Amino acid sequence: YDHGNFFPRNKDADYDEVGNGAGRGFNVNIPWNKKGMGDMEYMIAMQNIILPIAYDFDPELVLVSAGFDAAIGDQLGGCKVSPEAYGYFTHWLSSLANGRVILVLEGGYNVNSISHAMTMCAKSLLGDPLPMLHIPSRFNGINSSALESLQNVLRVQQEHWKCLTFNKKLPD
Repeated sequence: YDHGNFFPRNKDADYDEVGNGAGRGFNVNIPWNKKGMGDMEYMIAMQNIILPIAYDFDPELVLVSAGFDAAIGDQLGGCKVSPEAYGYFTHWLSSLANGRVILVLEGGYNVNSISHAMTMCAKSLLGDPLPMLHIPSRFNGINSSALESLQNVLRVQQEHWKCLTFNKKLPD
């Protein structure tokens, strides 16, 4: 997203664009404002924003526009999501809608990244075991820019999704 400077260069993808009218609150954007986000940042977004909202929404079918622009090696996206992480994301989504999940391949600009990531997603859908994720031995934490984006999304989306109101003080 890069503060609206990354394609498509508009503010419609910012965290505070939540939809209009009856659809207000059903648009959830998680804008990364720096390149280089990887497995950890995406996993935190999945576990703390996407999946809680998805469970709360309780869909009958999950359609995934499976673009791999964030994959390692994709020069346009500039992110570092491993193919294995895509497999885990698919696995997590499979617990929704009684497992009715459809992935439609639609993007990515590195054939090697796309093929490996889609293989991991297909393995997940078939119920095959996924390889362990590589966790660096010197983990330095989440990217501070990502943390800021996630906090902004949570702050705005808490108004629309009760599942995101964790960390609130309980009444005395």
